Amino acid sequence: MLSAFTLALQAGGIAALVARPSSRGQNHETVAVCLSGTARTLVEPEVHESLQQFLQGLEARGVQSRSQPDVFAFLALNDAVAYAMLPRHNTTASDIKSTLAKLGVNSFDLVDDPMEVTQENVGEVIKHPKKCFNHFVDLETHPWRLPNALSQIIHMRKCFDLLKKQEEKQGEQYDFVIFTRPDLKYRDSLPNNLLTQVYEDSNAVIDSDHFLAMPRAMANGLEDHYTALVECSSGQPCCTGIKKPEHMFEFLFGFPVAYSGSCECIGDDRSPFVSVPKRWWDLYGENYNR
Repeated sequence: MLSAFTLALQAGGIAALVARPSSRGQNHETVAVCLSGTARTLVEPEVHESLQQFLQGLEARGVQSRSQPDVFAFLALNDAVAYAMLPRHNTTASDIKSTLAKLGVNSFDLVDDPMEVTQENVGEVIKHPKKCFNHFVDLETHPWRLPNALSQIIHMRKCFDLLKKQEEKQGEQYDFVIFTRPDLKYRDSLPNNLLTQVYEDSNAVIDSDHFLAMPRAMANGLEDHYTALVECSSGQPCCTGIKKPEHMFEFLFGFPVAYSGSCECIGDDRSPFVSVPKRWWDLYGENYNR
């Protein structure tokens, strides 16, 4: 029989409830959190303090830490603003290192430039950019969208590498993995049973490509299906079926990520997983209507 226990995100009265399998027990599941992408507003107290509260509120341990999930980060210091109306948030290495220390990050890497892939070298990274990705969202007017999406995936893969090194070092694999943007501000208060579907049903809980919580086995899609993504060829469901970054993540992880639903770009040779959309955090400074 499944039971529930209270997870407390205490600071300004933040409280939520997460149901867990009673056979595992409180604080037994191991969770890893990967922060990847542009650091942007992570250095702002409102942002990293809300993240700290979220981590503590999960009442889960890491492989190394016994008091909170293990945290890993692969972050870019300079901001590649994708939308002209948004302010640019560049950060310094010293500020980021100080912030990551407050969060108790296990390991991290920092780079200056967030664009691992550019318009000039995208053809070196992806095999058929024009043939299979010519329908990528606004590609004619915004040619940076495809390189930007690929850069996002590469950053996640590099953060995932840090996670796997920790698993190898400790000789233990995580039960669950959360991939998230570093500039999310977690709300007061979070809903009840936020991650129930992850813990109980082995489904993914997602907020588009901003926040993705999943069982550890699903996270392997970043490796297992990456080559198939970048080598996608004519005649395959991924060719012309992937039209935006969320579709790329669906192809990698095997569950719908876009709010508009599935891209149906995986093919019949893979069993799809279930994802449960949640919208309980703000992109700090971007004033999104949530």
